[in-house]
Amino acid sequence: MRFPLLPLLLLALAPLAAREPGAVWQTPLTPARIAALSEPHGAAAPSLARALAAAAAVLPLQTAAVSPSPLFPVAAAPAPKAGFGQALAQFADFAGTEADRYESFAAAARRLLAGGAAPPFPADATARRWQDLGETLARETAAARAALPPGHAPSAAFEALAADLQVLSALCRYHSRRSLAAIHYNLFKRGLRLAELLAATYTEREVVAAWRDLVRAAGDRYPPAVTAHWRFVLKSLEVNLRELEEQCCPPDEAIAKEKVWAPGYGLRPAAGEPAAKD
Repeated sequence: MRFPLLPLLLLALAPLAAREPGAVWQTPLTPARIAALSEPHGAAAPSLARALAAAAAVLPLQTAAVSPSPLFPVAAAPAPKAGFGQALAQFADFAGTEADRYESFAAAARRLLAGGAAPPFPADATARRWQDLGETLARETAAARAALPPGHAPSAAFEALAADLQVLSALCRYHSRRSLAAIHYNLFKRGLRLAELLAATYTEREVVAAWRDLVRAAGDRYPPAVTAHWRFVLKSLEVNLRELEEQCCPPDEAIAKEKVWAPGYGLRPAAGEPAAKD
């Protein structure tokens, strides 16, 4: 009897594909790899495939738009590199490898203040793309878990894959919120309006919460050097947030009510909810 080659190949690759956390981003997620990672999980496979398709966009977008150090370094050092744990003032100066297409945070502030033309990928639109990817990863990973047979413990391979996807979802939220915080900070630097600094600070609180979720999702599943690096980044973010808060908090009531930029909503109060769209 002859068997189709592709199913046999998937069966051969499955035990090696996702036994260890980190497999999702150590090798490019080609269609063949997505199939190899998702197919062994039965009813959960369609949701996993959709989550992996979203995951495939995360690291390329990170390099193009922000270009920080790898999330899963080969030899992690207990110090933030190229942005993950840097202070917002430093992160706000970063640009990706495709700065001619993906607008930097500083360029976004200049455009917003001058009313200039936007590049192919404005920084605020890229922040929305990060948010959408994170939501897709979270939703499809949860759907995959819900599709598992009731009463059966998930396999080690499934848990390793789910951990990777949850970490990437938190990373997307981190990038989404930090991108907006960086734009607010650059607007503050150019206009010296404390309301923009206040908005940046409040958004940085969401940045820290996102990275805290990343550390929580990772748990102790990854190599000790990697988890130590991620926890060190969290501590750095927390320290930097406290320093940022000391610059503007508690805010004067008038500053808190002052209008600031908000993506897709025009102006809103620095400490308030988004205003209605124009």
